[in-house]
Amino acid sequence: MRKALHLLLVAFTLSAAAQALTYTMKELPGLPGGTDGRGAMAINDMGQIAGTMWNANSNQHAVVWDEKGNITDLGTLPGHCISSAADINELGQVVGWSGEAQNRNKHAVLWEKDGSVRDLGTLGGNISEATAVNNKGHVVGYSLLKGTGAHAFLWKPETGMTDLGVLEGCTHSSAEDIDDAGRIVGRSSGSAATLHAVMWEAGGNIKDLNAALNIAASNATAINSKGQIAGKAGWMCCKGNAFLWDPGKGLQDLGRLSNLPKLVMVLLHPPPVPGSDATALNDHGQVVGWSHDERAHSHAFFWSRDTGMIDLGAPKDARHKQMIESKYHLKLIAFDDEGWSSASDINNSGVIVGGSSGHAVMWIPSP
Repeated sequence: MRKALHLLLVAFTLSAAAQALTYTMKELPGLPGGTDGRGAMAINDMGQIAGTMWNANSNQHAVVWDEKGNITDLGTLPGHCISSAADINELGQVVGWSGEAQNRNKHAVLWEKDGSVRDLGTLGGNISEATAVNNKGHVVGYSLLKGTGAHAFLWKPETGMTDLGVLEGCTHSSAEDIDDAGRIVGRSSGSAATLHAVMWEAGGNIKDLNAALNIAASNATAINSKGQIAGKAGWMCCKGNAFLWDPGKGLQDLGRLSNLPKLVMVLLHPPPVPGSDATALNDHGQVVGWSHDERAHSHAFFWSRDTGMIDLGAPKDARHKQMIESKYHLKLIAFDDEGWSSASDINNSGVIVGGSSGHAVMWIPSP
């Protein structure tokens, strides 16, 4: 049994512009008898964290860590063996999905604070996933249709699951976040290699953000109470940078990290393309995500207008070598054991959660 919190002894002192702001990385505990998992996915302002870890049976399960770091297994729907958590609101409600082995069938679910789980259903297909929940208990995500395609959905206790539709000419959509005013952001895409960041207004009308952003391809991942939107400008799998769009200040390219550690004597086919992805932002307009270079290193970042993009770092981990070899089907001749990290969420106190080299972690700020 691990201790409640493991200090990884990794502290990252930020630039002078950050006025000596320091982040300390701590590892979150796993389930008894289990191994590491996907990581911590979301944190609320109370310090409660939702994520996904492996249990003693080697099945991934949605979990919650309380304010003291104690972990609780949220379990699955009856008859299912795996689950995953994506978001947690200020009421302690958690959303994600529950499924059968190998993800053959999975449904979007809502876990109440008392641990009970509700099946949110689908739009006719056999797969749905919930990605976000606001403080009214309204849930968004995506679902396969009975025929072809996948559509974003909005679920409310009083109405159930509603199809949010797609942009004209598109066949797919996915909702990524929802604020308390009911504004929803996500993406819509089609067979003609199109990718549009979109916003659904509280009334349900869908708006193409590519024109407003003056971007050919983009994906919106988060929205805060001020209507600021974070995402990625460019294709999700290819070159592009994280962005922040402000209703009053317009589009801000957040850039990407430079001078990440390099692999040695390695030629990747195809080589990864440098870029960055924004995953979340808080009400202060602070953005987190991850940035990667052409040599497959990925580090979590923190961004604010005062500091710019800050590398949150990653501890060295020999398992990263195995991951790179498996992903790119190669044998590394030399490797510096540099680990990877990715930030998934940030609360209004500036606490960040995510994953690092297979561990669920949090970054705690010190002024």
